Amino acid sequence: MADSSSGPSYEKQALDDTTGDTWDEEDSWTRDDWKNADWGKPAAPRLNTARASQPGGIASYGKGMMDAGPYLSLGMQIAFGMVLFVGIGYGVDQWLNSTPWGMIVGACVGMIGVFYLVVRMAREADADQKEKQ
Repeated sequence: MADSSSGPSYEKQALDDTTGDTWDEEDSWTRDDWKNADWGKPAAPRLNTARASQPGGIASYGKGMMDAGPYLSLGMQIAFGMVLFVGIGYGVDQWLNSTPWGMIVGACVGMIGVFYLVVRMAREADADQKEKQ
């Protein structure tokens, strides 16, 4: 068994030896190059410099949203149109006890209405595009 008085213990040696401490702030500060970096310049160039120099800003965003407004609700119009006509067909089925024919006719009428809506919106968009040119 080793005598504890024969040499310094590990803890005492670690506390006494601070000359080569890697966690010392002064040592790490003098060793690292990042402190000499130019923090005022960006690390990479801006990607869309042409877009940033275009006039308009928020006004052009607002105009774009106004132009896209009718098309943003197209999905909801399609969904509600189908649900409405299938629901009417279901109600007719319950009233006349003619299951499944009311729902089938309602779904067909709903699909015809959806196709009409999409074709009408496409024609309006085409007319607007031709008008702008």
